Amino acid sequence: MVALKLLAALLALALIVELGGIFYCYFLAPASFDNSRARHHVLIIGDCNTTNIVPYIRANLGDDYVVSRSDRWFSSRSVCFPATLDWIAYKSPEYIYFDIGMLDIEWKGDKLVTSKDEFRKNLENFIEKALEAGKATLIGGTMNPVNAEAQRKHFGPNVKPRQEEDVTEYNKILTGVMRANRIPAVDIHARVVATGTDKYVADDGFHLSPKGHEFVASLVCDKIRELRNERPRGLSAAGRVQGYVVPDKCAPAEDQPLSVPDRGK
Repeated sequence: MVALKLLAALLALALIVELGGIFYCYFLAPASFDNSRARHHVLIIGDCNTTNIVPYIRANLGDDYVVSRSDRWFSSRSVCFPATLDWIAYKSPEYIYFDIGMLDIEWKGDKLVTSKDEFRKNLENFIEKALEAGKATLIGGTMNPVNAEAQRKHFGPNVKPRQEEDVTEYNKILTGVMRANRIPAVDIHARVVATGTDKYVADDGFHLSPKGHEFVASLVCDKIRELRNERPRGLSAAGRVQGYVVPDKCAPAEDQPLSVPDRGK
């Protein structure tokens, strides 16, 4: 009789422990879990203009999103480097916003750094490899308009300025490749022209101004919200942002470091 009572007590204790474990797993553990792992991760890849949209994107999207960027600037060629793709896979973002082209339409002697055919092939290669590297949703942005005369005044006669006609032609290639691959696009060029080039392009003629970075960031954020079936907020008053960098002449992408783990690790 005593043995039966002892067995019943042990079974009751085991049941209590089991029910307690279930209660912890379903109710207590999620509350103590690191919420940063559950936030949406947005990765920003691009040239020098993307550096300063990141603080505005963080302020606009809020705490539900983790926004990170590369520590280098990319041309269409360098964005396809194996180390870059390893880095994308390592970051494993939910969304990748890429905005490249300004480093491709820079003059090297009497030719552009990247020909139109090379630019198209590089973009196609990047999109293919980026999709293979992870399950992120890609979002592409067009290049903003440029002002050749303002560039001459700012950089002097020894620097051949980027031309608006090249921006237009390479943007056509960019949007064509994105359309063919069903990549959502943010037409920065069209929106800046429609709203006011002088307002959003800096005095040097090709970088975005602080207002331009905030405006572009709002377009990127609205596209992300659109993809998530959330309500767009537009150009919101996010207040002052931290980490703004005064734009300077874009350095070659290959001259800058990229923080990536060793291949195979």
